[in-house]
Amino acid sequence: MKKNWFLLLVMIGAGLVIFSCKDDDNTPPGIPEIVPTQVSLEIQTRVGSEIYIPGNKYDINGSQLQIDVAQFYLGNIELDGGNEDYDIDKYFIGGGSENKFFLDSIKSDRYEIDFGIGVEPDLNSQTTEDFTTRADGDPLGIQDPSMHWNWNTGYKFLRIDGLVDTNGDGTFETAVQYHIGSDAYYKELESQQQVAIEGENDTITLRFDIAGLFKDINISNGLSTHVGDNKELADKLLDNYKEAFSFNN
Repeated sequence: MKKNWFLLLVMIGAGLVIFSCKDDDNTPPGIPEIVPTQVSLEIQTRVGSEIYIPGNKYDINGSQLQIDVAQFYLGNIELDGGNEDYDIDKYFIGGGSENKFFLDSIKSDRYEIDFGIGVEPDLNSQTTEDFTTRADGDPLGIQDPSMHWNWNTGYKFLRIDGLVDTNGDGTFETAVQYHIGSDAYYKELESQQQVAIEGENDTITLRFDIAGLFKDINISNGLSTHVGDNKELADKLLDNYKEAFSFNN
């Protein structure tokens, strides 16, 4: 009888060892799993060291400029990390009434960011129905102020409107308009430094510096461009995108 009890205890012990081994096989490695965090994008519009406020007046390269509208399209955001990459299939309007948007669920890491200013050619060309039937709140739908010329001519990738005091008498008498668009002016940029994603509900910031956009441009002598009517000025603004846009966190 004692022998039978002994055999039973041995069998139970062996079963526990086998069960324990199976559990060990399913145990994840010692490095804890990196859980994606909810990441938001904040778009911060500035004029040099000053925060941009619509209707305020700023000194840019010696010209006194009242900036009433300063908006642009941001899209095609790609985050390249050491372990994982993300493609964000969304468009945002920077400089509008909203300045913070949900981006995606992203794992903690350091990322280089590629991004586009404007609207990619496949979306910039569309039928009138494609454009007018977009849902309310869609950045690619109808906007106020308008970010679109006509359904068949595409979006205004970047729009700045205001008034300039050309003679320094304190009166802002001359209208300025800088409207950049068309497929050739869609611009892809790379972040100037890596951005760290860490913790819960993290935020990364894209800074748009209007003063950087007008680097080496005399506003009083270059009052407007709609690309075709002043291509030289449009090209200068496009070249200055690298001075105007940067990611930080």
